[in-house]
Amino acid sequence: MDIKGIVENETAILSPLEKIDFVSAPEFEKVIEEYSEKAESMVIDMAMVDYISSAGLRAILLADNLMSEKKGLVLKNVNTGVMDILDISGFSRELKIE
Repeated sequence: MDIKGIVENETAILSPLEKIDFVSAPEFEKVIEEYSEKAESMVIDMAMVDYISSAGLRAILLADNLMSEKKGLVLKNVNTGVMDILDISGFSRELKIE
């Protein structure tokens, strides 16, 4: 999985560059864990993600849990297809999405 990641002003900004499914989710979880240790908040830029599976949702839940004791998690640039999945799964009610 190709993921761009930076830490800027204590905020980890992760940008997955493809779908997040059962194949790519384990690597995404490792990146989330790595960056959660370096930052006080996290932004996941979903602009390039056109699909997310239940394994991908689990990775997002991991990020939310890791950042809950800090300043939190924000999903940005979520396209309509992924937003539909977040709505159906109930994640859109629990996560901060901009």
